[in-house]
Amino acid sequence: MKKLLSVTLVASFLAFSCGLIPKKAEKNGVRIEYSKDVPKEDVDKLLEYLAANNEDGSTKDFKLSKEGDGYRIKMVVRNGYEADEKNVELMTDFACEISRDVFAKKMVNLDLCDDHFNLQKSIKSENCEQFEMFDKEMVLFGELELYYGESMTKTQQDEVGNYLVDVFGDDERRTFVIDKVDGTGVLSIVVTNKKYYNDPELLDIYRVIACDLTKILGYTTEVHMCDEYMKKQKVVNAENCD
Repeated sequence: MKKLLSVTLVASFLAFSCGLIPKKAEKNGVRIEYSKDVPKEDVDKLLEYLAANNEDGSTKDFKLSKEGDGYRIKMVVRNGYEADEKNVELMTDFACEISRDVFAKKMVNLDLCDDHFNLQKSIKSENCEQFEMFDKEMVLFGELELYYGESMTKTQQDEVGNYLVDVFGDDERRTFVIDKVDGTGVLSIVVTNKKYYNDPELLDIYRVIACDLTKILGYTTEVHMCDEYMKKQKVVNAENCD
């Protein structure tokens, strides 16, 4: 018995000394278990980011490891969460945000797992540009949120913001994105009900908005109708402008 106990203790010591036992970090309910090949500064960055976004302070478990030049993050989600397409879209955006805000745009593989960390679905931070709020700053006009790209001057932000307030009002939370892409202005608008993507009356309203913004900005501007994750669904061009 003593010999067996000694072997067990030695094995445990070797596992600990060789770094086989994962390290852990915790803050505001967020718990990260990370492998020895992950720089501590990157662990701290991810912990700060996740903790700052864990508003209710509830316990959330993650595992972090290196994956080539990027990272793999395992995340516990509720049963069946990964089966909902909307949740997958949300987690794809989440992976893109972590890639951008934490890991200097390195690849992030986000694994959605059960509470035993068994893989349910894996998501990559790919095609992040499809989310039209990605990598943009935001300014408020009342309750109206206007995200803008680097191409937009302060004057243009104000002109577009004030125009949108005139059209939509500023007493209800609405989200817009304005940017210039390959010489063309793009106003992205959240339209969560898909039936409106082909509604003639609404399309004509957005055509008028595209025409008005073309005049305001001084270059052709189109309106992108997007889902709730700011993923482009339909383009409305500035046509038949007076």
